[in-house]
Amino acid sequence: MEVIGREEYTEIKNWKGTATRLLAFQEKENFKVGKKQNFGLSWTDGGEFTPETSGKYQYVVILEEETEGHEVDYDDETECEALGCQDCEKEKEILIDREFEIGKVIEYDEETGFGEVWVK
Repeated sequence: MEVIGREEYTEIKNWKGTATRLLAFQEKENFKVGKKQNFGLSWTDGGEFTPETSGKYQYVVILEEETEGHEVDYDDETECEALGCQDCEKEKEILIDREFEIGKVIEYDEETGFGEVWVK
């Protein structure tokens, strides 16, 4: 059986909804409203999914509109092995591979410890 990777799983649509993604950087980012960008594959719509990311400045990317993606099936051993997510049954990862347009930016705030980037 051919093993497929993360990008190929994004083509297998089994989920529709809104999701968030956490990004972290060593320097503050300057996100621009109207810019189109692919923010990466790993998103979540709840659960305990925490991406492995490090950096002083964190930003939450928030999908404003429903989109389609692939919800990882943690009961499928073949899928989990291909995606490197064994023993992650409590997580909820959604794979989305597409560009989104930035609609609103709330700059990084020292007090809250994060910024927000709203995309559609």
